[in-house]
Amino acid sequence: MAAPSGGGGGGGPVGFSNSYTGAAQALEIIGEHCYAYSGEVSVGEGSDTTFFEFTSGSHYSLLNLQIINFSNASDDTQYKVNLNDSLIGSWVAPYRSDVHIEEPPNPFTFIVPPYTKVKVTGIDNTGGGTTGLPHTASITGRIYR
Repeated sequence: MAAPSGGGGGGGPVGFSNSYTGAAQALEIIGEHCYAYSGEVSVGEGSDTTFFEFTSGSHYSLLNLQIINFSNASDDTQYKVNLNDSLIGSWVAPYRSDVHIEEPPNPFTFIVPPYTKVKVTGIDNTGGGTTGLPHTASITGRIYR
């Protein structure tokens, strides 16, 4: 039996290319669908931390980004989505003493044109000296050829 084709990034069991092998910066493509998982990312103060950075292929994509903040700290986290170094989306997941809002608008949906650089980042902008707040991010979507 031949291995399925149209696969993404990497060797799965018995040579199948479409199995999940761990966190990746690029989109994994299976037929007309795509996905990526960041793994645990430590978001700190001072500079943007990258969840994803990749360039799209010859297709356009309709993507859904979801970011989850696992922190119990009193920190506000700002998230940004850039296409070709131009900001297309930004939001802050604030911490309030009465309610800890753990997620930004989920999912954040956006279209990516062909041959476009995509960069998703986060930064703790509270100013309390906290470093390494754990987050995860995922992208799911559909590609159109």
